[in-house]
Amino acid sequence: MKLEKFFKICSNETNIRLIIHLYSCDKNECNVQTFVELLNKKQANISKHFMELRRLKIVDYVRNGHEIFYKLNDNFRTKFNSYLSLIVQDHCYDKFTCACAVLEIHATKNDENCVHECCDDE
Repeated sequence: MKLEKFFKICSNETNIRLIIHLYSCDKNECNVQTFVELLNKKQANISKHFMELRRLKIVDYVRNGHEIFYKLNDNFRTKFNSYLSLIVQDHCYDKFTCACAVLEIHATKNDENCVHECCDDE
């Protein structure tokens, strides 16, 4: 996958949130219901995004009965690790990181170095 395609995929709000969550997950996989609750979106919508991410070989999945567990594709994770590691440090995405993750988050809201619109709201 070319870098341009990576950024195009990440420009979609749902896609980037799914990718951030899976990247930050210490267990390395989560089921669809986790994302339905996290993103407050319908299961069909989440599944549609995952179908596209599967097609692009960004995520892999394992079926366990009626449940499907997703994880980042190892090649994708390796190739884009440097970008993903920077993205998960952005406090604007904190609530989308996995609860099982032990991440070192450097930026905080209203950090003087932060240039995000969300920090300008206060």
